[in-house]
Amino acid sequence: MPEPSEVAGVAPHCRIMAVKVTEADLTDPSTGEPYVVYGFEGIIYAADHGARVINCSWGGVGYSQYEQDVIDYATAKGALVVSAAGNDHSTEFQTPAYYDNVLSVAATDQSDLATYFTNYSYNVSVSAPGLAIWSTYGTDSYAELSGTSMASPCAAGVAALVASEHPNYTPQQVLEQVRVSADNIDDLNTSYVHMLGFGRVDAYRALTVSSPAVELNGITLSDSIGGNNDGVFTDGETVRILGTATDWLSPTSNLVLTLTTNDPYVTIVNLILEHDEIIC
Repeated sequence: MPEPSEVAGVAPHCRIMAVKVTEADLTDPSTGEPYVVYGFEGIIYAADHGARVINCSWGGVGYSQYEQDVIDYATAKGALVVSAAGNDHSTEFQTPAYYDNVLSVAATDQSDLATYFTNYSYNVSVSAPGLAIWSTYGTDSYAELSGTSMASPCAAGVAALVASEHPNYTPQQVLEQVRVSADNIDDLNTSYVHMLGFGRVDAYRALTVSSPAVELNGITLSDSIGGNNDGVFTDGETVRILGTATDWLSPTSNLVLTLTTNDPYVTIVNLILEHDEIIC
C-alpha cells in the first residue's frame, strides 16, 4: 500500500479548480453519497473562469439538448470536457460522456484489460487506469478507489499536459491528440474491439507523437442517384454516403477511406470514392 505522500497526479504544475456541484442534504440513501445536482452549471462556471480542461467524474443516462448546449458553450470558451463513461458494464448512452466534443473515458486495470464494471461503446474516446487507484478521500484520508470516475481524471491529466505543451490548441485538437497517441489495446480486449476508444492513454506519446487526426462529420446516406429517392434502401439500389473529413492535427495527403460492414444483409459491391480536399 503506498504512503499518503506517494499520491501523485499526471500533470505537474497545472492548477486545479474545485467546483462544488452537490447538495449536502440530497444524498443517495444506499451509499450516503451526495447527488450531483449542479453538474452542468459547474461546467459553465469552470469554463467562465478560465478552465482549459474540465473533468466530470459523474454522469447519467438520456440525451438532453440543454446539456449538449452546455458542452458546446464550454468548448467555445476554450475548455475540453472530459467525462467518465460509467460503471454499469453497458453500452447505454451516458451523459455527459457521449455528447459531442467530450473526451469520454472507459476504465482498464493494471494489465490493460477492461474492468468488470466499465461501460463500453463506440462513443468512448479513450481508456485509462480505473481499478484500485490510490487517492485522497474525504477531508483527511486516503483510499483505493475504483471506477471510471478514477479513469476520467487520469485522462484529464493527460489532456492538461497536451494543453500546456500546446497552448494554442483548440479543445478539439487537445482531444484528438490524446486519442491518436493512445496505446491500442484491442488485441487484449477482443470482446470490446473499438469500444474502449483509441486505447489506453499514454502521457509520453501525447507529448511526442505527431499524427494526423481525421474525423468524419455530417455523414448522410442518399438513394437519390441510382435509387428512387425515398430514403429506404432496397435490394439493387445505389447508396451515396456523403460527409466531411476534417484533419484536426498534422496535415495529411493521400487519404485512404475503407468502407466495411458487419451487417449480414448489406454487401458492398462497388466502392467509388469521391472527395475534394481535407479540411484542416
